[in-house]
Amino acid sequence: MATAREVKEYLAYWMQLGRKLVIGDRVVQLDRVIAGDHYTTRFEELWQEGQAHPTTTCLEGSNVTLQQLLAPNYELLECPRCDLPVPSASLGPRSVQPCPCDDLNIWPNFDTVPPHPPINTASQLRSLQERLGKS
Repeated sequence: MATAREVKEYLAYWMQLGRKLVIGDRVVQLDRVIAGDHYTTRFEELWQEGQAHPTTTCLEGSNVTLQQLLAPNYELLECPRCDLPVPSASLGPRSVQPCPCDDLNIWPNFDTVPPHPPINTASQLRSLQERLGKS
């Protein structure tokens, strides 16, 4: 079973690559998902809206809803092609859903920075300084 944080990251990763979020009959695309060390306000609003309508919210290119992703019979696994999360039924015969990268011409592209969660740069720099100081 995927946690709410993992599902949120799953959506954020794919939306960073241009995938849209389907909420009911609306399809929404964001220019920016991350703003420094946090998600953008618009992404947070969409996440809240999706949680309010979990049976009709899914990532474009997937038919797995938020409600299914948060249920015990689904989990998020790494795509063997691109290493990003992809939904998979965890009960019964293993059936990995087609990865959203299947029809993205731009992905995988290992020459670019991959999608990522928000990064606290101050914390990262402090960690780097500590490691360099101990060398």
